[in-house]
Amino acid sequence: MEELWLAQAEIDLAARTEPMRGATYRYAFRLAETARGDDADAATLRGVQVEFMDAAYDDLWPGRQRETAAGDSDRNA
Repeated sequence: MEELWLAQAEIDLAARTEPMRGATYRYAFRLAETARGDDADAATLRGVQVEFMDAAYDDLWPGRQRETAAGDSDRNA
């Protein structure tokens, strides 16, 4: 129980915004489900992964648009 509390506290301290904290919790939950074999839907996992990456980018660089490796925007402008 102590390790779970510490993991949650680390997220709360590291994430500057509420959207980042929420996206982190949702992504961690889906990863845990997938690791247990409860959720085999790759699209669901990919969706929360993209949400997490977008929130992380916004948390680190507010107002800047994230770009893909090909140079195309990952979001709608």
